[in-house]
Amino acid sequence: MGRFIRDHWARWKRVASWAAAIILGLGFITVTGLVTGLVIDPGAGEAAPGAAGGNLEAVRTVLTAMVGAGGLVTLAVVIRRQWSQERAHELAVRIADDHRAEADRRHRLELDNAARAEHDATERRITDLYMAAAEQLGHEKASVRLAALYALDRLGRNHEGHRREVVDIWCAYLRQPFTPPMRCTDDCAPVASTAMTDSTVDAYLTSTPNPDSTPGKEESREQEYQVRATAQHLLARHLKDPRPAQDRGDALPPVVADGYWRVDRIDLTGATLIDTDFTGCHLPQPDFTRAHFHGNAAFDNAHFHGNAAFDNAHFHRDTAFDNAHFHGNGSFIGSRFHETAWFSGTHFHETAWLRDTYFRETAMFNDTNFHQNAWFHRSHFRQTAVFNDAHFHKSVWFRNTHFQEDAGFIGADFHGDAGFIGAHFHGYAGFGDMALEEGVEFLCGGAMAVMELPAGRRHSWPPDWVLTPDPDKPGWGRLQLSRTSSPQRRGFRAHESTVPSTPPD
Repeated sequence: MGRFIRDHWARWKRVASWAAAIILGLGFITVTGLVTGLVIDPGAGEAAPGAAGGNLEAVRTVLTAMVGAGGLVTLAVVIRRQWSQERAHELAVRIADDHRAEADRRHRLELDNAARAEHDATERRITDLYMAAAEQLGHEKASVRLAALYALDRLGRNHEGHRREVVDIWCAYLRQPFTPPMRCTDDCAPVASTAMTDSTVDAYLTSTPNPDSTPGKEESREQEYQVRATAQHLLARHLKDPRPAQDRGDALPPVVADGYWRVDRIDLTGATLIDTDFTGCHLPQPDFTRAHFHGNAAFDNAHFHGNAAFDNAHFHRDTAFDNAHFHGNGSFIGSRFHETAWFSGTHFHETAWLRDTYFRETAMFNDTNFHQNAWFHRSHFRQTAVFNDAHFHKSVWFRNTHFQEDAGFIGADFHGDAGFIGAHFHGYAGFGDMALEEGVEFLCGGAMAVMELPAGRRHSWPPDWVLTPDPDKPGWGRLQLSRTSSPQRRGFRAHESTVPSTPPD
């Protein structure tokens, strides 16, 4: 419609231009004739012979003026023609530009449609692969389940935007119920998963085949173990820091398609894991609540970003968190360490929750840094508890904690209050060579310890505290403030009667 109006307007302007030129020409001729008639004297030939010459001169003058006027008209027509040509050229240029713009718009639209179609096709293909792999993970054959794990790995390597879904489905698989092989545990009873169902992932998985329902159940367990070991390996590989040890730090490593993947969570709630190795990994918002770790569990030099939850987890073999960094809260509430637990050189940058924790064998916290409050109340150390050279930058509480064997705090630094109210020391207690910041309170009211130690060993208590026999419990003594103690001795206050507010349970 717009183009029709423009063309109609251009034709009308051309007709109007020619009409104006004709009218101007006719007007010029008319005016010239009138002027000539006025200038020439009709009676000049009869009056005098010289009058005819005057009329001739007048005619010549009029003709000259007509020629000049004609030249002006011609010039005006030429100028008008030039202007019209320029306008026509400009119009042609604008029309050509409009055509090019329209062509470009259509081309971009075609490219956008093609890209959108390709993206939709890619997404459909990815969804099909994702669904197929999820279904294959419930297949009765271990080889099919293994192929599904590697298919998901390839999918994540090729499509960065889907790596979180890949990690989620690996974690969902590890959360499925599983009975470990007999070589991995002395308890052959099935380990039921206590994880909550994740409707976005778990719904795509069929239940892991029950090895007890088919002959050769131990062989089935071994095959399922291989599948789970592969899932754990793939997960750890994409969480491990690929940088050389000297270049590593608290910052996240660079993303690499076949190496480190940056995801926002690791949900292994209630998972059954065997021979776990997350050494040097960066784990975001990890949740291992109620997880069972069969075989050794290694988290050495790992970085836990966000809160790390190991509440009510069971570590059935040796567990190592040496030199690990908990950048958020580290929670082990109600956890069970059935063999040696290593936390040497570990950094808890936020609150460390280890209340109601059970350590069946040696617990090593030597040179551990607690940058915020640490809670150990009601925990049980069945064997040696080593906190030598540990650094407590804030308050630490061992309220009602039981130390069944030796408890060592030799060389530890206390920069905040330390509470051992109601603690029981069944073996040697060593608090020698401690460094106490000025104003720190040591609270040991109600703490008890055995009076006699084998081989002539002797307890070493915090300054101003002494062990006196308890008349109600033979062989045991109760920690009390020394009568000769000074409230400011060695730069700290020691008030047996001062009881802080009960820590939150």
